[in-house]
Amino acid sequence: MNKIKSAIFLCSFASILFATTAMAANIDAAASQPINVSVGNNFSIKLADNKNCGIVKAYDNTNLLINGIETGMHPLGCDPTSDELIFSLKKDDASASLGSKAAWEAILGHPWDTVKSSFKRELRYTVTQATDVTGQQILSTGKLKLNIANTDIGLIGAVLVAALWIALFYLGRNSGMLRDDGNQGSTVQSRTYSLSRVQMAWWFGIIMGSYIFLWMLSHEMPTLGSQALLLMGISGATGLTAASLNAGMQKQMPVSSGNFFDDLLTDAYGVTLHRFQMLAITVILGVMFIIHVATNLTMPEFDGTLLTLMGIAGGTYIGFKIPESHVATDDIATVEEHKAGYMPEPETTDNK
Repeated sequence: MNKIKSAIFLCSFASILFATTAMAANIDAAASQPINVSVGNNFSIKLADNKNCGIVKAYDNTNLLINGIETGMHPLGCDPTSDELIFSLKKDDASASLGSKAAWEAILGHPWDTVKSSFKRELRYTVTQATDVTGQQILSTGKLKLNIANTDIGLIGAVLVAALWIALFYLGRNSGMLRDDGNQGSTVQSRTYSLSRVQMAWWFGIIMGSYIFLWMLSHEMPTLGSQALLLMGISGATGLTAASLNAGMQKQMPVSSGNFFDDLLTDAYGVTLHRFQMLAITVILGVMFIIHVATNLTMPEFDGTLLTLMGIAGGTYIGFKIPESHVATDDIATVEEHKAGYMPEPETTDNK
């Protein structure tokens, strides 16, 4: 009889021990489960077991750290029924500090590294609160599973960017949008491509495409940035001045060479350094702009000297274009031949 009681007792004890162990394992597993979040949305972080909303006295002193970096984000509130702090994962460029910029680099930087994980990234978070006694106390720790890209919004953004560049290529090739005005009665294809108008289209396509790309990933309207506005302003001013000079030319406009880059690099006298300089600076800065946006998910902040360099290149282009507007009408045939890409040598006693 005693053996039976002992066996029953051991079985009961083993069952309780097993249930307790399983419950603890489930609690640990639940606690270690990352919180699914998306940029632009709110999310909740549960306080540690021994803490509740009552100890969160000042939200301004409660901070969210991502991978140990201060984000500058404070909770919007605390739900007393579940003891969960509510945060909003939104980027505020206007008040971004150096620390928060580093945090956002950890959150969104290099998104192409997450392609294999379906644009998802796991991050460590810590919620701290400043106190008068201990300085900082930890309210919660854990992991976030960030969904960087939304499939539906991503598809819309990709279509918009593709449509923008396809329209620029199609209209630039088949209309006079990127060409000089040309002579009376001339066809579109006989009109030469304008370097200043191509530059305007280049920066418009890059900046608007970047804006759509950032909207696609951040799920909110991004800040355009003063640098982007300056780039469009410089290219627009260069194009406007060049168009004004073309309108006042005392000769017929040169014809197209039939080659896009020949048109951009040649004027009435052949390939010129000032055109090559302006084209090279425009392409290099544009590629740098695209790479920065694709890797850092922010509009770049170019050094002021780079923008000055672009302004100097545009001013030099305009300065060399002024003499073109005063070529005599008697030189019409020569102008057309030179723009077409072949400059005949002048006849001398040596080559007659």
